Amino acid sequence: MDLSVLASEFVIIVLLALLNGVLAMSEMAMVSARKMRLQKLATEGSLRARTAIKLINEPSNFLAAIQIGITAIGVFAGAFGGANIADQLKDMLLNYPLIAPYADGVSMGIVVALVTLLSLVLGELVPKRLALGHADSISLIVATPIRWLAWIATPAVKFLSFLTEAILKLLRFKAPDDSGVTEDEVRMMVEQGTQSGVFEREEESIIKRTFRLSDQRVDEVMTQRL
Repeated sequence: MDLSVLASEFVIIVLLALLNGVLAMSEMAMVSARKMRLQKLATEGSLRARTAIKLINEPSNFLAAIQIGITAIGVFAGAFGGANIADQLKDMLLNYPLIAPYADGVSMGIVVALVTLLSLVLGELVPKRLALGHADSISLIVATPIRWLAWIATPAVKFLSFLTEAILKLLRFKAPDDSGVTEDEVRMMVEQGTQSGVFEREEESIIKRTFRLSDQRVDEVMTQRL
């Protein structure tokens, strides 16, 4: 068994999983990023925030580019598939009489399980959890690379975007209007901010009373003259 071959192929599998993870993390971060926060940074002069906002405003383009990258990695990983690792493992299993008759299936099963585990953990679960927890900061980091990826994949992206928009029109899908931040969203953000220590309880109470006051009629708060 050539350990150098096993090591090199294992490294390739890990690198493919990590590259897939970077793209998955970028996608999740861009989708989950708080647009208002990015707009604030953009007004303060952040070029990366401006790039991120441009991408978020045209999601079909960067989503298609990322999916092209993920698909290409998947195709390459499928073609590569750790076949040499399976062959090397099979040769090792042939030395064990009880397993020898099933060496082909067992070796392939082990390799498939290993590749699947690495792909799920390094390529999906961990990156997406990181993206959900740090969406704003990660979106700023990946915005420029994703823009370049979208530029390189422009012909394919345009074709896929055209197909996507055509299908959405056939389904009579209309993108919801961006109505800004609603009162319920502000209340939720204030509650979350209080729980995390950003706001004091008194500040939360003042903000909530302000909303309640704005919902009342004038005659409800007027003082009767004697």
